[in-house]
Amino acid sequence: MTPVDPRVRPWTRAPVDEFVAQFADQGPFGGLTQWVRAAGRGLDLHLWSDPSAATHRARVVTGTVGLIDIVWSPNRFQIAARRPFTRIAAGRLDDAWYPTRSAPERVRSAVAFGEAARELAASRAAFGIAALAGLDVVTQEYTPQIAGPLEGMPQIGDIRSALLPSPIPGGDPFFAAAPDAVALGADGVVELVRVYSSRAPELRFAAAQAVADLGLVAALEPGLRRQQALHLDRTVAARAALGLPGPSRRALDAPARARILASPDSSPRLADQFRAVRDRLVERGLLVEGVLRVETVEPSASRAAESVA
Repeated sequence: MTPVDPRVRPWTRAPVDEFVAQFADQGPFGGLTQWVRAAGRGLDLHLWSDPSAATHRARVVTGTVGLIDIVWSPNRFQIAARRPFTRIAAGRLDDAWYPTRSAPERVRSAVAFGEAARELAASRAAFGIAALAGLDVVTQEYTPQIAGPLEGMPQIGDIRSALLPSPIPGGDPFFAAAPDAVALGADGVVELVRVYSSRAPELRFAAAQAVADLGLVAALEPGLRRQQALHLDRTVAARAALGLPGPSRRALDAPARARILASPDSSPRLADQFRAVRDRLVERGLLVEGVLRVETVEPSASRAAESVA
């Protein structure tokens, strides 16, 4: 059993009602929501808030690629292009702050920019769109709050000590705190999702990253884990209120699972390295049965699933 770690806190950024109302059809940002909905699975909109800091943010994504960032307060807001799309933002978007009454005009500019950025991102985003299409995604802006650097967490140290030394300099795994998406399984269990295209060398250590993701969530003490489930339910409710796709069930207060979505075109060498790392983690007791699922995803979004641990 993973010990409780007081340095790990839950994700506390479910959007507050006042912020969600801004993106309703009759709200000042409703045009942005309507544009996202009209694109089906090609676009998504994620909202989150930090009530203690009165910070409210939103992001428009295509697949796993961010296009537009929004920062909002009751009196002013900012709509800005995500990198690397800032180079096409001239004449459409800037990073200035505007009074709330200017929202409809700025939203029209954001939609025009977003269409251009989406076209540029189409080839890079296609696999992520296909990979996430069949999932009940809750959010793509999720990470536990960690007091201190990720590399300093005992979960990461345990993983590194379990793996064999890299035969080449710089070949050790790199860990990132935020998965590509958080979804709910058919049984309501929270799933931490990572997407690996055919060109992603990170696939070789994907099982190690999954163990790290699960370890950080498991490090929450039970009360905070229940609080986390409540935050996810609030996020699901916000998506439903805006007409965005999402699960119709509540998140279970239960251990999370990890899901890896990989391209069938990944090189055989990468696939072999992935299996070697996975088997090593199973052998050392860090990866247990039932917590990790690997799926290959075709561009048509059909899946061939392999339960690996």
